[in-house]
This record gives sequence, structure tokens and C-alpha cells, in this order.
Amino acid sequence: MKSDHPHLSRIGLFVRRPVAVSMFYAAVALLGVVSLLHLPVDLLPDLSYPRLTVWTVYPGAAPTLVETSVTVSSEGIGPVVPPEG
Repeated sequence: MKSDHPHLSRIGLFVRRPVAVSMFYAAVALLGVVSLLHLPVDLLPDLSYPRLTVWTVYPGAAPTLVETSVTVSSEGIGPVVPPEG
């Protein structure tokens, strides 16, 4: 008794050849495990942000004076410095 329904013929294949179907799914699972083991994944990737550190020294001056007269003035020249590399 042959059915014309396409899903029934596929189900019939699974019923008639269970070992072949099991081997197919085992091969797919093995391929997935091998692919997973060779997949490069970084949980914490190496990130390096460009930075410029400037030390401003003004001996004998108060911190607020250093901030207003030296630090704030030198912050404006930061974009003029060419990038390294």
C-alpha cells in the first residue's frame, strides 16, 4: 500500500531504515561538536583604547590653580597631537 502523501514516504524511510537514520543524525551531531571545538570565541577580547597621559606639575601652587591655569589650558591642545603608529 503506497501513499501519495510526501510526509508519509519520509516517515516510511525512517521506519524502514532506522540504523541509517541514526547514523545520519550521529554524523550531523559529530560535525556540530567538531565545528564547535574549532570555533574561535573570545569571552574577554583584547581591547586597547588609545590614550594620552599628561602630568601637569606646578610646584608650590594650589590644586585649583593648577587645574585652572595649566590643566584646562593643556586640554585644548589634545586633538592637535598626531596619532601614534
